Amino acid sequence: MRLWTYFSICILVSTFQTSFAVLHDRYEDLPSIDFDFIVIGGGTAGNVIANRLTEDSNINVLVIESGPSNLHVLDSIVPFFAFSLEHTMYDWNFTTVPQSSLDGRIIPFPKGHILGGCSSISE
Repeated sequence: MRLWTYFSICILVSTFQTSFAVLHDRYEDLPSIDFDFIVIGGGTAGNVIANRLTEDSNINVLVIESGPSNLHVLDSIVPFFAFSLEHTMYDWNFTTVPQSSLDGRIIPFPKGHILGGCSSISE
């Protein structure tokens, strides 16, 4: 019974949290307001910093991410599907140089090129 009460409280609290974030795909769509902070990189760390900065409702923060949105990218949402995002438009497609100790093999080095960064491709 206590576990059910705990989950009910968590759902209730998360229901009342508000977000004023808006996703724009083009520069022309940005509102003509002054931003107090500009965060470069919409990965985990960049989004946490932006969230902390906006705890003060008088501060406007712009987050710039070079990759596309993770909205409707099912593979970035479902655990263990994210590995299929390697070598796609959601990955920077980094590799190592040929490794002499590995008989010249090149090792993939996946890094997220998507809103949420590496956490969206579940590294």
